[in-house]
Amino acid sequence: MRADAIELPCTDEIDEYGFIGELKGVLHYANHNGLKLMIWQFDFLCKTDCFWILKHYISIHDLAAKHPAGQNLFVQRDSNMLKPYAIHPTSNIIFLGIPEMIFSYHLNMQKLELFFGAQDDRK
Repeated sequence: MRADAIELPCTDEIDEYGFIGELKGVLHYANHNGLKLMIWQFDFLCKTDCFWILKHYISIHDLAAKHPAGQNLFVQRDSNMLKPYAIHPTSNIIFLGIPEMIFSYHLNMQKLELFFGAQDDRK
């Protein structure tokens, strides 16, 4: 049996807590650099040294604007608190969050929804 190590994409620009998961039978990697969330797809048929294809990215500011709880929390706190937690295996959804809340982000619709946690109603 042979095993190979494959470098993750752009490791010098991103947070140290990324997430690898399977989405529709293909390996994906999600992480952020404090300014934008990035999701790469692994290209196992790649004929060059480029194994990862950037599939989706969105600025953290634009992402936070998609949900009232996100607007309040992501703006008031350091955006580096946002972490990708999981990738849904059959839908184009990534789960990300901060310590008190988990959000689902629908890649196709670019929609952010509160998945778990309480909204902060304080103004």
